[in-house]
Amino acid sequence: MNLEEAKKVNEEFLETFPIEKLRQLKIEEYTNAEKTSFCYWLESKTEDLGSIWGGSSYKFGIYKIVNTPKPSNKARNDGVYAWYAKYGNTAEKAYKNVLTNIVSVVEAVQKKEYEKIDNIDL
Repeated sequence: MNLEEAKKVNEEFLETFPIEKLRQLKIEEYTNAEKTSFCYWLESKTEDLGSIWGGSSYKFGIYKIVNTPKPSNKARNDGVYAWYAKYGNTAEKAYKNVLTNIVSVVEAVQKKEYEKIDNIDL
């Protein structure tokens, strides 16, 4: 991918997920199993900007279950979503915490306060 193509992918991502939309992003938009979700964009569509392929889907904090997750003391699931227990006891609470952290990262970047990102639990 050349620089112009990379800029276009970045612009498309920012147009698809502006901060105003992120603040109100529904869990289905974040982690559906389709090619429109925020998680899909991060892992696949923006791969050439910085790949996060590999590892488990827990890297997103919460994800929609496709295959039954392995039991873990660090994770929870409700049969639909699986998430890190540190984010909450329910999918709704976990998603709210994950989304709050994502918005905090974006706000820090917009303010060029990059040092704050290290303290955000993602």
